[in-house]
Amino acid sequence: MKQALARWILGAVFLIAGAAKIPHPADFAQSISNYALLPSTSLIPPLAIILPWLEATAGLFLLLGLLSSSSALILGALSGTFGLAVVTALARGLNISCACFLIGNDPIGWFQPLVDVALLGLAVYILRHGPGAYAFDNRATSQILVAVPKAKAKRTRKKRT
Repeated sequence: MKQALARWILGAVFLIAGAAKIPHPADFAQSISNYALLPSTSLIPPLAIILPWLEATAGLFLLLGLLSSSSALILGALSGTFGLAVVTALARGLNISCACFLIGNDPIGWFQPLVDVALLGLAVYILRHGPGAYAFDNRATSQILVAVPKAKAKRTRKKRT
């Protein structure tokens, strides 16, 4: 049950964060630009479109327990990347907003990287312990494990006859 709770928390956070950014790619592009991390501004518009969809999709999949390991890996990588982006912005003295949920204009602080570390921890927990209860991964895996031996048994019987 702990794995399911970790999966639901991480999935919900990213589903909500991604869904909040999807209708506002220009605002999110400006937020990405404010971090001044990318070597070329031509990378910003595609990132502003792709990242929210990646967050929302991986979050939804994690909530449902579909492709849980892949989704947790993606969201863990994003959490780590976002945390590093905030730390570098703080170290450079930038006074910018987080753009985490694209709500509010509160300046970034040391709390955001701590949240990102916690989210990364949830992703690692899911990767180490599996998706837990109520995951479609479990049902699909158990159906595959039952179906494969049955299919092999049918082939074996056909060869004998």
